[in-house]
Amino acid sequence: MMVCRRPLFAGLLGCLMLTTSVHGEGRLESVGVKDDYPFYQVKEYTQLKKLMVSQLKARLLQRYEGVATKDVKITFEGMDKFKVPKDAVFFQMKIPPKVSVLGRNGIPINFLTHSKRFIKRRTILATVSARAPFVYAARSISVGTVITKDHLKTVREKLYNKPVYAIINMDKVLGKEVLFEIQNEAPIYSWMVKTIPLVHKGVPVKVRLMVKQISIETQGIPVDDAALGEIVTIRLKNKGQKLVKAEVIGTNNVKVQRN
Repeated sequence: MMVCRRPLFAGLLGCLMLTTSVHGEGRLESVGVKDDYPFYQVKEYTQLKKLMVSQLKARLLQRYEGVATKDVKITFEGMDKFKVPKDAVFFQMKIPPKVSVLGRNGIPINFLTHSKRFIKRRTILATVSARAPFVYAARSISVGTVITKDHLKTVREKLYNKPVYAIINMDKVLGKEVLFEIQNEAPIYSWMVKTIPLVHKGVPVKVRLMVKQISIETQGIPVDDAALGEIVTIRLKNKGQKLVKAEVIGTNNVKVQRN
């Protein structure tokens, strides 16, 4: 429950700033920042709900892969009884950036005078739910299998109360090796698979040196194992035995990009 009291946020410095605002209507305007929370002008009360929706949706889309705007549902309680205090000119939405907004939360709203003097805090109860494409087995997968798209399917399910090791992005399991037998229709978790190195320590690899529009091929020796897309240090097979950072692009194949 994210019901907040003023002292809790007094020292929240260096937190992620919530800066989403409603543009094009001239009703809400961010006019300054204090304690990493922007001030907005209370020009028309009806826009407060719209701002809260945009802030909460932006938080979810940033934090969770695969979540689409259409998959987010937000409802508020007590908005019909919520009144802007007299003399209020600005307000702040104090949503801590490290707190998940999923579920039922109290959203604290600080109201301030023209001189930014605190008047009153109101709390609006918001219930946020969302769905995401969780990865499941499309058929039984045996130990040692290298996963392809044919092994997988996605099911859009609620995010709330899902384990942190549940996989949303299918790309995170493609090309990995299965460590435990996975039954048909079972969810796939991160601990069930392992990354397969495509380059190995001490085994020669082909190095593609990309300098602007020019491509040069040479040979090198990795100083460690690395999987597809990972960055590995390569000792080039030249007179100077120069060390370079390269991206793994295939089996015994790496690329060095230079501007």
